[in-house]
Amino acid sequence: MALTRRVIALAVFLQIAVAFVQFNKSRLYDETDFSILTVSIPPHSFCQFGCRMYVSVPESSAAIAKRIEVHDHRNEDVTNLYAISLLKKGDQKGYFDVEDDDVDLSFHNTNPRTATAPLAVWLVRKYDSDNNVIAIVYEAADLNTAPISTQVITVMSAAPFTLRTKTDGPTRFLSGLTGFDAFTNEEDACVNVLEQDDENALADMEVNVYSPLISIYYALDDFPDTNTAFTAVVGIEKLDFSGLSFAASPGFIGCLSGEQYYSSLYPSTVSFEYTSSRAYDVNITSQVINTDVSNPVIVTDITNDVYKWFENYYNDEITLQQTNNLIISWTRDDPDQQFLVRLTPRNEQRLETTLGTDPTTDVVAVTSTELSVRPSTESTTHTSNSKTDNTATTTRPTSRPTTPTDHPKYVSTSTKNLQTVTTMTSNPTTSGAVRYGDWNIPDFSYFTFQDQRSLH
Repeated sequence: MALTRRVIALAVFLQIAVAFVQFNKSRLYDETDFSILTVSIPPHSFCQFGCRMYVSVPESSAAIAKRIEVHDHRNEDVTNLYAISLLKKGDQKGYFDVEDDDVDLSFHNTNPRTATAPLAVWLVRKYDSDNNVIAIVYEAADLNTAPISTQVITVMSAAPFTLRTKTDGPTRFLSGLTGFDAFTNEEDACVNVLEQDDENALADMEVNVYSPLISIYYALDDFPDTNTAFTAVVGIEKLDFSGLSFAASPGFIGCLSGEQYYSSLYPSTVSFEYTSSRAYDVNITSQVINTDVSNPVIVTDITNDVYKWFENYYNDEITLQQTNNLIISWTRDDPDQQFLVRLTPRNEQRLETTLGTDPTTDVVAVTSTELSVRPSTESTTHTSNSKTDNTATTTRPTSRPTTPTDHPKYVSTSTKNLQTVTTMTSNPTTSGAVRYGDWNIPDFSYFTFQDQRSLH
């Protein structure tokens, strides 16, 4: 009986320890998945047709990752996760090629007491022709590309990072916290962290990413001459309203399963700060809110001394007027809690600061206005040089209100059932969060894959 109990306890432990994020065509492993001696992928299972294995390892985890071995038993090859993480394909991220047929793959943790450390392993299944995609994969560390024309880009990092994009012409795009494989898969039903369906509107991005993967799809077929430059750095930097943005809870993936990615590099309290010499109207919409009253997502408008927040029973949308300093913060006290909000800056206005002896009461005055919208070929951008009476003080708020500043509209949907995530927004055409079938945007059919740069 005692032996039976020990066997059951061991089985439960193994089930918890190896809890990778499962997509229909890929798997995402985190550091906890390798806290046991062996993780196996047996023949004729997930990699029946072969896989590509992408690995991201922070330098601080190198010693541990070198002792997590990867065994290809059919070819009698042995390598390790750190070695795979260093593979390059030109300026793109390299991968370990898992062959098809009777592949027999396993990971062996040879560290003392099976010690582990922050890392990410993304195993992408080779499939039939529907998984052929113009796909580029980069490591976030020191990413700095020239402007390129691409259909989809995936950026990977086991550590939190900051990503910025700069687009030189009209386009439309989607972005999600998955690999490229999950975008077109209705079974995964993953949330878009950003959507831009207006080809004449702002198409740049600037985001803090607490997830190992972020992918962006562009309307390449409709805008083949539009190029985008990508830059990224490991670490969380301040943002400046220069692009569309989002804030999401650490480890957020946003797919139907509700699974999250774990990393000991992710803090329990996060802050996303935006600061600029220009002021903006900022629209913030909640896409996924699964928090509670004691730990809401707090929006602090430093410029205008305003506190607002999102949680399950409160706001679905917040609009801030002419702010140039904004902080979104949140503290997790339950591992199941998640959130995602989107930020859209508009009505950009240049500021002049009248400096005094007290920095908390310096006056910020608006001196000119321009729209944060890409001009179309048939319109003209108008800029006003006239002064306005819009002023705001930079007095820092000292306390948080005890009641919500806006009347609740409806109860937000928990991410434990992401199939109903579109009920969280009143207009799924502009802010719906689920893949194709739930959109009312007919011209997004261009996100069909083209057999140009094959996954195989």
